[in-house]
Amino acid sequence: MPKFQYPKIKEDEVFEQFVADLFNCIENTKDYQNTEFQLFGKDGQKQKGIDIISQKHKTAIQCKCKDTTIHSFEKIRKELKSDMQADISKTKLLNFDIDRLIFTSTFIDDTILMEYANDLRNQEKLNFTIEYWGWETLTKYVEKYENLIKTYFYSNLPTKENNSKDVLTRDDYYKKITEIIEFVSVDIDSQNCSWYKDEIYETVFWDTNSENSPFPIFDFCLLNNCNSTVVLKSIKCKWKHLYSGLQGLPYPSVVKLVEKIDLYINPRKEINTIDNFNKIQIPSEQSVRFQVQVLLGLKENIEFDQFQGRHSLNFIFEFNKDRVLYVPEILLNTNNNKDTHEIHVLS
Repeated sequence: MPKFQYPKIKEDEVFEQFVADLFNCIENTKDYQNTEFQLFGKDGQKQKGIDIISQKHKTAIQCKCKDTTIHSFEKIRKELKSDMQADISKTKLLNFDIDRLIFTSTFIDDTILMEYANDLRNQEKLNFTIEYWGWETLTKYVEKYENLIKTYFYSNLPTKENNSKDVLTRDDYYKKITEIIEFVSVDIDSQNCSWYKDEIYETVFWDTNSENSPFPIFDFCLLNNCNSTVVLKSIKCKWKHLYSGLQGLPYPSVVKLVEKIDLYINPRKEINTIDNFNKIQIPSEQSVRFQVQVLLGLKENIEFDQFQGRHSLNFIFEFNKDRVLYVPEILLNTNNNKDTHEIHVLS
């Protein structure tokens, strides 16, 4: 995972140029603005399924800009699968050979899409590899290149005073981040609930069926890398029952617990939101720790069900100034988010 969570690019053309510049850096071209990786085709032209091409490296790249604040993860996965299938068919019309086809997206890193890409290659018996790169993978590479960080994520980066020859270092850039909040870790309050954390997977938890509360109490730790205080104003959770079938901070227990929040999951809703809690302020360059207890059932009926079977939870933390933090998917009673009743994952 990248050290920071970078704000997602929303414009298609900007995202394509960003990906082109990134791959020029990764492939170590001399001048990434004038290069082997260039935008392939223009608006109105038939692009044959390809946005970016490098004939030198025999690599083709397709860019998919997706807005996870509007559409559900399930819907976006379906769209990306459909896009991949259609674009792979179009590559057969190219008049040059490629060894590698990469689908890039502002959507999350997703093992299901990675596996689907490999399945498509086998099904179509293609002579080139197919890869899927989500936003976390793209931004992990971005952190190696200060020029990309400045170009795409620091549009308002202050410059040194006139006649100064000082150069801003990478650390200087990080300190001036204006829209980045870092997810550090998620743990479980095992003393007060019957759940425990998997020894291998960071976001997998198991129910011991003990006498403690059957409702998981998640312990989140975040770090504010912004240059001003941010305020957590609401929490959203995408819940799904799955049919059978960080680094940068010390261990979060050293950070003082500031708030405990009860989040009621209505099984009839895809997304459940809680905003009637004491707003959590996170000062600049400071960390915060808070707990969220997830209750499955309708609050008004005071009737709750236990989390029996397999479940997935996708938390979304919303802050002031339209800042949003997407937490890695949390799995309960499973380390595999595949739904055996569906080909795709439901989040």
